[in-house]
Amino acid sequence: MADLNSINLTIVSDSDLFSVIEDFTRISLPQADRQSEGYTVDFKREWSDESLRVIAAFANTFGGIIIVGVSEVSGRADQIIGVLSSREVKTQFASAIASNISPTPEFEIAECLLPSDPSRRLAVIRVRPGNRIHYLVKKGSHPVYIRNEDQAIPAPAADLRALVERDYSYRSRTAISGSAFESIGPSFKVTEMPPPPSPDRARGIRSAVAQSYMRMGIQPTSTVSVDLDYQSEERFKSSVSSRFHELVSPVLDDFGAESEVRDSKSYIYKVLRKDPDFETLWALTDSGTIGFATALGIPVAGLSGLAWSLPDLAANIASSLELANEILVDYGYFGPIRLDLEVTPGGAIILRDAGLFGTLFRQDAYPHAWPVVIPQYRQAPANGLCRAEMTLGFNVRSGDWKSEVADLLNRILRGFGFAADLKTLRGCIKKR
Repeated sequence: MADLNSINLTIVSDSDLFSVIEDFTRISLPQADRQSEGYTVDFKREWSDESLRVIAAFANTFGGIIIVGVSEVSGRADQIIGVLSSREVKTQFASAIASNISPTPEFEIAECLLPSDPSRRLAVIRVRPGNRIHYLVKKGSHPVYIRNEDQAIPAPAADLRALVERDYSYRSRTAISGSAFESIGPSFKVTEMPPPPSPDRARGIRSAVAQSYMRMGIQPTSTVSVDLDYQSEERFKSSVSSRFHELVSPVLDDFGAESEVRDSKSYIYKVLRKDPDFETLWALTDSGTIGFATALGIPVAGLSGLAWSLPDLAANIASSLELANEILVDYGYFGPIRLDLEVTPGGAIILRDAGLFGTLFRQDAYPHAWPVVIPQYRQAPANGLCRAEMTLGFNVRSGDWKSEVADLLNRILRGFGFAADLKTLRGCIKKR
């Protein structure tokens, strides 16, 4: 049987995890022969601030495993008792780590029910050693901890200096390079039919890159291992369908088509509306990058040119963020993410009626029109390409990110020369 150092915590079942915990702690043996705490092992009867100190110390030293719900006597496993909880504890513990340790250490977490008492749960947190200094930012705590045998202790001066030098060396030679779109690859682009009388249009070939589109890429700041296979593709499509129902369901149910593009490192799922000509893509890579791209401007009755929807754009950003968070948590990633957004309206105007901003496709997200978020808007067509990016920690990406999405959208609008009322815009954004 695999042990806690090697088992895949993202897919392990309840029964298997409990068996591995029993095997790891050697709980069936006499007390003197059971697993002891040490540089890389710690037991905690309950979750507490001390658990955070241990995790920060592991990240600053050699890494390690902490099991919450196991008591100890003289540093050796005593009883597997679990933590009393009526709901899952994995997300609760992960959020506490992300909120109180900066930068968030790389860790994996899994939980299982106690077979003898389903009201109690066990959690295993496996922490990787880092190249950064991981600070405990919780009020009243020493900022830097290291592991010394079986204890998490404040870092002495010599150890703190070594950590500072390691942190500086790492940051001076590393940086996030390239956008999320580069990770997905060249196939991640929205296409459209060329204008008539093109022979390609007559043959139904979508060879032209769309002139009006948005693209969004969400990339973990640390590599996530995703096994791309049939099952992972089906789970991804299911998540896409639940998050983007109004973009997927009418296409598949009525008059559109779907297709897939695969290579060794990525999977792209496409859906196509035939009237109007409107393509949407979602991507998943083996390193955990999630992508979304769609046409932006479309013909609208009563208007001479193309129009695009501000609420639709906001809903697409929100749904992409929720999709990425769902996928990454499923794969055990609780670290920060970088979000890249690229928008080009292609000379289209923002859809507006009597001062209100409406939707074209995402009525499920915003059934009512938005108020005047751009007070001096004059139906000026937006040209060119605008990009914006931001980094979100786990506590934000899994919590209330409405202000962050509004700020990102505001930067895009300003890039096209529009002055939005940010307070009103923040009030319009909502979680899906």
